[in-house]
Amino acid sequence: TMQHVTLCELNYQAADRAASFSAYEHARVYTKNGLELLQKVEDAWSEHYDLTLALRTLHARMCMCTGPQHDEDVRTSVDIVAKNAKQTEDSMEAWLTLLHCLESRLKLDEMAETAFWIMEMVGEDIPKDPSMKDAEATYRKTADRLKNTADEEIMNLPSIEKYPLKDFAIKTLVSIFQALHHKHSPALRIECACRMMDLTLNYGLGESSAAVMAIFSQCSLSNFFEVKTLASRSADLAIRMQQDPRTSTKKLEAKVRTHTAAMYSWHKPLNLCVKYAIDTYRIGMRSGEIAVASTNSVGYGFSFFYSGLFLKPLVVDMTNIIRQLHDYGQIVGVLLNLSVYQAAINLTSDPDSGSTCDSTIATDSTFPAIAAGETIFDIGGGTSKAWRDRLGWNGVTGAQSDFSYSLQIAIFCRNFPLAVEIK
Repeated sequence: TMQHVTLCELNYQAADRAASFSAYEHARVYTKNGLELLQKVEDAWSEHYDLTLALRTLHARMCMCTGPQHDEDVRTSVDIVAKNAKQTEDSMEAWLTLLHCLESRLKLDEMAETAFWIMEMVGEDIPKDPSMKDAEATYRKTADRLKNTADEEIMNLPSIEKYPLKDFAIKTLVSIFQALHHKHSPALRIECACRMMDLTLNYGLGESSAAVMAIFSQCSLSNFFEVKTLASRSADLAIRMQQDPRTSTKKLEAKVRTHTAAMYSWHKPLNLCVKYAIDTYRIGMRSGEIAVASTNSVGYGFSFFYSGLFLKPLVVDMTNIIRQLHDYGQIVGVLLNLSVYQAAINLTSDPDSGSTCDSTIATDSTFPAIAAGETIFDIGGGTSKAWRDRLGWNGVTGAQSDFSYSLQIAIFCRNFPLAVEIK
């Protein structure tokens, strides 16, 4: 009935409003209520297509944002959208949500395979296992093209809106780029950065363009050390595009900040990088880019640890951040933060008093507590081990990595003889 449709629209509006305030659980409940109402509407997908699509897509995103207990709902919603979408591009946001979900849950192989499938679907095959030699050749071609294109010419490119599948391809590559770091695939990351740049130059600007420039800047800096040329120029273009609603959105602000941070911060003292990292973390959490926020929490921890600042506030912050990331299902973020967290605990612990805690750390029996009297010699156990046990993690980040937390923490704590022994 129309009454059900009206109530469904109100639930969608309430969910969208709640999501804008990062009240993701409330938003999930609103979308769930709206979908239950739609079940009472005959032929909802055909008679109320836009509303049904928007509600189902937002429900998938809110389920992703509220933790792994709702992962099956994410997959169900994506499948339903893919089945009922009138055109491929209508399912784009749902597929991107699934990619974010897989990244957050450390299902990186499935994420990569899903992304490759999407790229094939939109006619943009990506080499799955390129050699570094091939990737460097690809980079040189794209770099030469960018060098020969003036800034104003780039800023005045037409809109990509006439090519929605190419826009879909760019957004897919932007979504998976950071996660490919965890798969230890530098050549594939280069190929992806170059492809999204080539697509932008070929088909025009869209809301992901600032992120494309930021990613290419990071690629130029980290892989080819072109600091004064393409890295700097691409980062400047990214910041410029971030101010233009044609070429960015608030949702992607955290991603742009993340990928330009290296360019603007590599020569600065670490204590000046701390605020930038934590601000980006907060922006990502507010905009729903929780995986991006998670990445910045790691940067915050590393920068703070080596900045020379007093470490007890870091223990407080990391306690709260790790719990928050856990609540949002950011397993990657929790695991990556544990080594610096444990190192900070070790270095601020007082073995005589048997505690490193203070009143600003919230107590919650559902989370691993900071053990009494943890010291620098507890590098293989303590709080970080309790978290790893809770998450069922066996100490290996992937088939190509054998770095242990014990080794990382020993290096953090400057205990190099012990690090050598562990290695």
